[in-house]
Amino acid sequence: MTTHEDLKASSFFKDLPDAYLGKIAELCREEVFQAQDIIINENEEAHKLFILMEGSIAIQLPLKKYHYVIISTLEEKGVLFGWSSLVEPKQYSAAVKCLDKTRVLSLNGKELEKLFQEDPVMGLAFMKKIANLIDQRLISMRNRLVSTIS
Repeated sequence: MTTHEDLKASSFFKDLPDAYLGKIAELCREEVFQAQDIIINENEEAHKLFILMEGSIAIQLPLKKYHYVIISTLEEKGVLFGWSSLVEPKQYSAAVKCLDKTRVLSLNGKELEKLFQEDPVMGLAFMKKIANLIDQRLISMRNRLVSTIS
C-alpha cells in the first residue's frame, strides 16, 4: 500500500499538500520489471503515469529498425515518466526500457483525471508541476543536442 509519505520522498510531490498526496497514493499500483524489460513503447496509447521507486530506466527513441538512441537515463527515486497519459493525444512519445530491476508506482491516467475533475485546484497544482517537468526535460534535451552538434 502506497502512502502519502512514499510520494513525499519524491522531488515532484514533496511540496504538494498531504491531503492531495493521500488521494493520489490511493490510486497508485506497484509494478516490478526486470532488466531489459520495456515499460513503454513509443507511439503506444498512453494509459499510465509512472513514478520510479527503485532501479534505473532509459528513455529512448528509435534511430533505425532495431536501433535506439538513449535520450535520457533516470535513476532518481520519485522521478515521473509517462506524463503523456495526461496530455492529448495521449500517446507515448518515447520508449522506456529498464536498465536493471526496477520498481515503479503506476497511476491510471483516467482515474487521475477523474480525481482532478473532482478537485480542480489539485488538478491545476499537479498539471503545473507536469508542465515544469516537461520544460526541464526539453531544456535538457536541447542542451544535449547543442553540445552534440557544437
